[in-house]
Amino acid sequence: MTEDILGDIGVTVEWMAPSDYARGSANVIRLTMLPNEGGALRSRGQVVMGSATRTTLGTGVAWVYYQRVLEEAEHYDVSPARLLACAMAHEIGHLVLASPGHEPAGLMRAVWNAADFRRAAMGQLRFTAEGRRPGSAVRLRESQE
Repeated sequence: MTEDILGDIGVTVEWMAPSDYARGSANVIRLTMLPNEGGALRSRGQVVMGSATRTTLGTGVAWVYYQRVLEEAEHYDVSPARLLACAMAHEIGHLVLASPGHEPAGLMRAVWNAADFRRAAMGQLRFTAEGRRPGSAVRLRESQE
């Protein structure tokens, strides 16, 4: 599912074992699923299902908070797998889009509303045309944490 969503913006995904990636490559994203968000993210007034940044070497790093995804999936009656795919694609979007910030609508909206969750349930929560750049090959590293 995540590959299909990212395919909309021309990104191809190759899942890799942690030992098979090149450190410091801009085309490598390390995606880690954690049980919960921590620190300041926990005290925010809005639900946070993930976050993303780049290291000083340029490697993209994204985290998805699984328990938060499960809670939102239950609250909005969305398949956890579909919502997880959307959350992963959103965080990867921060690392591959020409305009990596949030958009007013679609998958890259900062805070999803009930209509967004309905679209996610139907497999229709996608990237909008705003901020897209030509596709990239992205290698996602499976984290063992």
